[in-house]
Amino acid sequence: MILRLGLIIVAFLMSLSHATAAQMTNAMASTVFRERCAGCHGPTGDPNDVTPLTRVQPYDFSKCSVASAEPDAAWIVAVRDGGPAVGLSSEMPAFGKELNEEQIRAVVEYLRSLCLDKGWPNGNLNLPRPIFTEKAFPEDEVVVLPAISHRRGVPDDAQSAVIVEKRFGQRNNVEIEFPFASVDSGAGRERGFGDLELAVKRVVFADRAGTRILSCGLETAFPTGNASKGLGEGTTRFESFVAAAMAFGRASLQTKLGLELPKSNPWENRAFEYGAYAGYDVTVDPKRWTVGIELTGENKELAVTPQVRKALVKTNALAAAIGMQIPVTERSEQDLRIVGYLLWDYREPVLRRR
Repeated sequence: MILRLGLIIVAFLMSLSHATAAQMTNAMASTVFRERCAGCHGPTGDPNDVTPLTRVQPYDFSKCSVASAEPDAAWIVAVRDGGPAVGLSSEMPAFGKELNEEQIRAVVEYLRSLCLDKGWPNGNLNLPRPIFTEKAFPEDEVVVLPAISHRRGVPDDAQSAVIVEKRFGQRNNVEIEFPFASVDSGAGRERGFGDLELAVKRVVFADRAGTRILSCGLETAFPTGNASKGLGEGTTRFESFVAAAMAFGRASLQTKLGLELPKSNPWENRAFEYGAYAGYDVTVDPKRWTVGIELTGENKELAVTPQVRKALVKTNALAAAIGMQIPVTERSEQDLRIVGYLLWDYREPVLRRR
């Protein structure tokens, strides 16, 4: 009994010490922000609350629609190395010689708290995009997805798609996909527009620590492509899906499960779609390299796609990926494909703001 009471007291004292340390960290971060940052960014993170001291409008940390999409890693680099390190204005100074790593991380955590509406998902869940697997995080992006299919003894086919994604509200995303194809029909090469796809996605869970996220969505494919020429499926299709992601520091796991039902004979012609992607950021600088491997499939078909991704500018507004999709099962029904994407995050500036 005495031993149990002693353990309870020790645990209570340890919890008090942790709470005190956290309060000291928050107080320290608040002081650092007030002394070094508030003059430009405003005492609440809103630069409109102070007289401008810079030519370029400072970042508004209180604007949740903007700040919530940013990962901590980008802010850490900006605080430590200054604006130019993340492709932004040179008027943002570097504090790496004045603040240690613990202080910088505490300041970034404090900046995260300036978005007062807690319904927005944490920007640390805005993970690098896989080539195929749907991201769970809502996006403002334009993505071009080219692919070249190769099968022995058959002319190569080329496909491409342009996807436009728009975030609305705290947790919602709408996207529209415009597919194009150049295929060999057996009677000559056919080129044209494929089946237009429209999707809506909503985040149903995202933890505040920025390590777990779950989204649900609905997608409709319209028979806009000429099925007789091999450019479409010839029927309207409906798909419900769930997308989830987990972050582990510089590593991440992203998954998607979907059920597609055609308008005609839906249950007989149903298709189970699945994807899983494991990625790792090789570097932590803004123009980072990410390597990954992705498993995708439909019903009994399964393919593996090793891939590499590169941020092309320091603001992460542009990125590119390339990979090779290799059939694993049902190999007579699948082609070897060279795949990739070019991505534009239109929320972010492409060129550095002076």
